[in-house]
Amino acid sequence: MQVILVSVDALVTEDLEVLRTLPFTGKLLERASVIKRCTPIFPTHTYPCHASIMTGLTASGTGIIKNKNPDGTWAWYRSSIKAPLLTDVLRRNNLKTAAVCWPVLGGADIDYLVPEIWADGPTDDPTKRFRSASSPEGFEYYELYKAELDWMRTPGMDDFAADCFDAIMRDHSPDFAALHLSYLDHQKHGNGAETYKNTGALKFIDGKLETALSHVREDAVIFIMGDHGHRNYSSYVSLPAILKEEGIEGIVTESASYMAFAYGRNCERLKSLAGKYPVECVMTPDEAESRYGLSGSFDAVLTSADGFIFRDMEEMTKDAGAVMSDHGFSNEKGPFPPLVTIGYETEADECRSVDVAPTILSLFDLELKCDGRVIPGHIR
Repeated sequence: MQVILVSVDALVTEDLEVLRTLPFTGKLLERASVIKRCTPIFPTHTYPCHASIMTGLTASGTGIIKNKNPDGTWAWYRSSIKAPLLTDVLRRNNLKTAAVCWPVLGGADIDYLVPEIWADGPTDDPTKRFRSASSPEGFEYYELYKAELDWMRTPGMDDFAADCFDAIMRDHSPDFAALHLSYLDHQKHGNGAETYKNTGALKFIDGKLETALSHVREDAVIFIMGDHGHRNYSSYVSLPAILKEEGIEGIVTESASYMAFAYGRNCERLKSLAGKYPVECVMTPDEAESRYGLSGSFDAVLTSADGFIFRDMEEMTKDAGAVMSDHGFSNEKGPFPPLVTIGYETEADECRSVDVAPTILSLFDLELKCDGRVIPGHIR
């Protein structure tokens, strides 16, 4: 049994119409089951979503509630996740594992690990950081393909990821392997969320999938998914400016596109902001936990109104100057990521991203205590 998991960052179901027309992915989709709605966790940010996929837990269970740690550093390391990974279960059962550029896995117990990580600046050498965060075997592939890296930027990161992944599959054929491709997400941020604006990025992804999957076993089960959707915005709204206008003191806000965390004893007063300003929802910690499985050190969680993202600035609102897109919005909103399965037939129309880990483990007759459930289906 070989199982491959590919996360195409920001892939949504609407994008599949273009992928069906492309040379490699089109052929894959001809023999695939497609679950059109794979609901992510909240917050719909890359690192919380990927930690969730790898554990089958919501953000409360993983402890990853944003892309960065409280000290402002990126949450690159597996030590930040406070729960077992599906790869931990596989390793305990003597199965070989691999992961390339999958977020929040630096230093994880994975046989062939090349993490998502980068140097402090675009001209700095990331070798020391990759050596410490990769497995010894994975670091060999970093050395082979490091010239393709362009700091944290794409398409270099995806060129590097696809080539490392392909070489690992060719040389070692692990039982489970995970790959993260991020170019589509980077393009949607600047182009807007609509598929037709991102056909070039989807063509690029088609080529990277062909490279990455060229040495998987013929009978491999392949899962291809997105981690979150994107929604367009054209304006910014400032929480600090709103708090100043309302005369609310003693609150610190931390904005992250369509959502924000707030800290302070007066956070109950934030409830009055919803609807009065471009603020859609204000949740207490208890409400965030019961509604989304989100807990942490925050005192409130806010989401912005459609078309606005939070940004700290002196003006209360400001035109963004162009239509762009972002994520972080409620996971009840679309567009939604799909889950495409090749070799695993299912008639399910909906699932959750937390269902992926237990489903993959079930193929090896293994289990993981988590928030997800096995997606009904069978191996073809």
